[in-house]
Amino acid sequence: MKKKSAKGGSTKEAADQILREIIGGRVRERRSNMGKRLDEVAKALNISGGQLSRYELGQSNMDCVTLLRLAVVLDCAPTAFIEHIRVSS
Repeated sequence: MKKKSAKGGSTKEAADQILREIIGGRVRERRSNMGKRLDEVAKALNISGGQLSRYELGQSNMDCVTLLRLAVVLDCAPTAFIEHIRVSS
């Protein structure tokens, strides 16, 4: 039986959501610090602005290829989005 989180989902689902929000927030922060508009970055990635927004808000899972492409577009190492995240089991 899965452990339940405070919001009723499993603990794993809650942890996954937190990770999406952390990574997405770092993408948004990097984009903003570079002065790039959401639609500008989305176009470079060949995705919609809405999809990029969902990534940044942690509402959608981002695959590794997209994360790597974001690092290129935002001129940073891919690890910039994931470093110092502590994951426990």
